[in-house]
Amino acid sequence: MAFLRGLLALPLIIGTVAFAITHTTKVPVTLNPFESSIELPLYVVALGFLAVGFILGSIVAWISMHKVRKEKRAQKKEIKKLEKDIEKLESDLTKTNVKISNKKSFKDDVKDLTPIEDTRKSS
Repeated sequence: MAFLRGLLALPLIIGTVAFAITHTTKVPVTLNPFESSIELPLYVVALGFLAVGFILGSIVAWISMHKVRKEKRAQKKEIKKLEKDIEKLESDLTKTNVKISNKKSFKDDVKDLTPIEDTRKSS
């Protein structure tokens, strides 16, 4: 994955450096409410606006994903609750199986009985 990122980032980096090298002309930047202007190279202005656009887009995407993150948190909570329920039920089942397996069957009980002699008088 890192290799793919590097492979995709390389042309972007080369393009940005090439743009910066070829566009060194100074342009005046004036912020409307203020009267003073600043002279900056064109690549600084262009890349600055690109960076601001990227940051604003990231913020909008993050805000729009709020509902998905909220649902994911709720699902994680529900999964933890269900896992605890499963563990409790498995524990109860194990205890029940132990109780059942400790009981002898009826046939075993009959075998353990000693025979009783018939003491009745026959006629």
